[in-house]
Amino acid sequence: QPLPPPPPLPPPQPVAATDPAELFLGRPVGPYRRPAPDPTRPPTRGSLEELARRGAWRAVIAGAQQLLSSAAGRSGTAPPLEDQLALRHLRLSGLVKLRQIPTAEREISLLGDLTGPAWYYETHAPSGGGGGSAQQGSMAPFALLHLHALMPSFAGNHVASVGRVLALLSLVQGAPWPEASWPAEAAAAVAASQAG
Repeated sequence: QPLPPPPPLPPPQPVAATDPAELFLGRPVGPYRRPAPDPTRPPTRGSLEELARRGAWRAVIAGAQQLLSSAAGRSGTAPPLEDQLALRHLRLSGLVKLRQIPTAEREISLLGDLTGPAWYYETHAPSGGGGGSAQQGSMAPFALLHLHALMPSFAGNHVASVGRVLALLSLVQGAPWPEASWPAEAAAAVAASQAG
């Protein structure tokens, strides 16, 4: 004996629109999508940031490298150091996202001490010429400082990363930058407190 066919499904009921745009237009509105950057045009910092939002990390890495190397090749027309550091941050973020940790560690180590006087506004003349700068302190973006602090943990060295994060915290709070031996001193203090 064959089984009877299942009853037909009821027709779909219209869903009440809650979005004001859908109420106004009388139809569903899909998510807004920005047009993808044109691959035939040279990259800009803005286009690289858009690619990063889209998750196109290989394109971000290549575009940032293209901008950084073209800036190094031209004399007198290099973008300001703040922009170069922002491009470097985009490139390093892409390398970390693609798990190219050794390359990212090597590149971030080439920048040296990001909180040292080499990266202070006061050390460099403004890109427009003239003397002095209205800004003070380190020109390294916080995102780059944060990535630098987290970099050892990506390679499995969590203790060094915690030390860097705590040093960054004390820098942000306005305290002097801790000495390089601080994590060892902190570990000794914790061990002494647990023993007593």
